[in-house]
This record gives sequence, C-alpha cells and structure tokens, in this order.
Amino acid sequence: MILVEDRGIQKVADTFNRTPVTINHRFNRAIRRIKFRYANLTKELENVIALQKEVKLLESKLQRFEKIERVELIAETKKIFLMDIKEFHFSKRVLNAFDAADICTVADILKISKTHLLYFRGVGKYSVYEIEDFLQTKGLKWEPIS
Repeated sequence: MILVEDRGIQKVADTFNRTPVTINHRFNRAIRRIKFRYANLTKELENVIALQKEVKLLESKLQRFEKIERVELIAETKKIFLMDIKEFHFSKRVLNAFDAADICTVADILKISKTHLLYFRGVGKYSVYEIEDFLQTKGLKWEPIS
C-alpha cells in the first residue's frame, strides 16, 4: 500500500540512505500504529463518556436521597420537638424543674437558656448537664452557659 507519492518517498529514502520500499513499509507501519492508538483512544473516550453519564446518574440519585433524608430528618426532629418531656427518663429533680417552668415538650426546653434554667429552685449544673446530654443524644444543640 503506497500512501505517499513516489517522488516524496524517493527523497526521504535518499535523505536517510534507505530504499523506497523500506521507507514505504515504515510509513505504513507508523500509519497502522497511529490508527491502532486512535482506536484505543476512541474506546477510552467512550468509556470516559459512559463513566461521566454514570457519575451524573449517581449524583442525581444521591441528591434525591439527600432530599428524602433531609425531609425525614426534619420530620423526625419535629416529632422529637413535640414529644412530652415525661416520656423520657429524666431525674425527679429535672422533672420538677420542668413542671415549675411550665416546660412540657422538647421544644420548650430549647426555648429557654441554660443560664435561665439554673435560676429554678433545685436545678444545678448537674441537672443542666443531664438535659444537655439528652439533647445531644437527640442531635439537638443548646446555647452554651454564659
């Protein structure tokens, strides 16, 4: 298979002190290698494109999952906020403080500060720690003691 005009091959052969047949053979071999590498690169590119599509699909699924998870977390948090304090295992001292402060739900706890709670009779720092530990187990945060 001769791809280059005979005069061009002859000039190259003369320059490198080779025969035109050898130059033509090397040229054709180089063309085959280039075609082979091009085919491999084309396959790799197709693989990359397929992987990019798969990544986009997985990202889409992950976003949907995160939305669902957020909605479920919000629903769970609301459920916790509305739960009655008496359903949890607080010490008698803490329950008495809640009764005195008219605190009935978890949301009510979060409405008052730790410092404010310390003003109630019978409530000390250990009672505050007990409440804080409870809130942490539920994934909620309370403002720090000032």
